[in-house]
Amino acid sequence: MLESLIASYLPLINEDVVCEYAKKQGTELTREEARLITLFLKTHWRELYHQDRSCLELLRGKVREDTFQSICLLYEKMKQIYLQ
Repeated sequence: MLESLIASYLPLINEDVVCEYAKKQGTELTREEARLITLFLKTHWRELYHQDRSCLELLRGKVREDTFQSICLLYEKMKQIYLQ
């Protein structure tokens, strides 16, 4: 059920939504980071949903290191809440 909800919500995600969410989590993104993260989420959400954290490494080097660390921490936090 959660998987189908995510799939239906994905078309609504855009760079502005990603920037706003990151800001609420205490992370400021550049426009390029927001673009890359949006594309990443739309492409790799199933791997993340199925707890394949290794796909996050695709973002390493493409976003600032502090941004990458924030993404990893947020993933772990959300995994504990929604995927356990």
